[in-house]
Amino acid sequence: MDVVTTSAPGKAFLFGEHAVVHGEPALAIAISTRSFITMQKRADSKVNILAKDLSIRNLQVSYGERGVEFDTDYSSVQDALAFVRLPMQAAFADAGKEIGLDITTTSDLLAGTGLGSSASISVATALAASEMMNLGWDNNKIFEVCRETKFKVERGAASATDISLATFGGVCLYRKSNKGDTTEKIENAPPLPLVIGYSGTAGKSEEMVRHVMRLREKYPEEVSEIIRAIGRISLRGAKAVAENNLAEVGELMNINQGLLDALGVNTLKLSELIYAARQARALGAKISGAGGGKCMICLAPEQELVKSAIEMYGGTPIVTSISKDGARVEKHKTSIEISEESKKVLGV
Repeated sequence: MDVVTTSAPGKAFLFGEHAVVHGEPALAIAISTRSFITMQKRADSKVNILAKDLSIRNLQVSYGERGVEFDTDYSSVQDALAFVRLPMQAAFADAGKEIGLDITTTSDLLAGTGLGSSASISVATALAASEMMNLGWDNNKIFEVCRETKFKVERGAASATDISLATFGGVCLYRKSNKGDTTEKIENAPPLPLVIGYSGTAGKSEEMVRHVMRLREKYPEEVSEIIRAIGRISLRGAKAVAENNLAEVGELMNINQGLLDALGVNTLKLSELIYAARQARALGAKISGAGGGKCMICLAPEQELVKSAIEMYGGTPIVTSISKDGARVEKHKTSIEISEESKKVLGV
């Protein structure tokens, strides 16, 4: 194979943020918004990576007698590219040879928003490498390769939930424990109509987690009960999702948000987006992730109306749904007609 295009979905949390840190379950979903990888063989042995959607925050340059000098620490760029480089190295090692490649990454997932863009790119890369080099990796192998990649890049501190969802798709109940993380897939989950709203601020997940831990230490009984309540909502929410009970899913999202407000992880901007979505007839709206910034998510049968409301309040909307598909090979122009979704993202 000379050219291949693959893709993998992003992820979001529907229920259970912060409670999951304390051993309660959380409900995480693969979303239909995806990252794409295109690989093409080269005549030489060079590997070229074109990351079209790689953004660099806090770029700093100096201008003096020696011209423009870049003062930015580019370690974050190296980390981002490692999600492509490390799966490729694993594929080369498995094949027992290296080949020259042009690798292009594109994504509809906003980087740094907690939607799993790095995991999505890593998984799509692993699948493309397997296809390109005829390795025959199944999803379990791809998951292992990309989990190891994330472990290396994030220095062993990371959850593999986003890797799992990018690889297998669907919906899963996720739980942390001293004995290891566990995931339980929710079978036959419907493609719920969702809109995600990015607040425009990055948010500091670790800071929010520490805040809730400090709050629990200060008020152990009260905060522990909130955390247990969120865990119960995750379990009931999983059942409602499986039954396609949109009204109950929406109500539980709103209750979950009230509990997150009680933990103090909301922001004014996220709150504005949440209430704007509800006023636009979203059935439920809440923070998705640790809070303090980043994203909110809403269940929105009237997606365009909610999208407009989020835009009106200064957010960046992403119209999406639950994706039952995980990593997949896209139809490519050199063999079969490329899919319409791929054409839109790749600009072909």
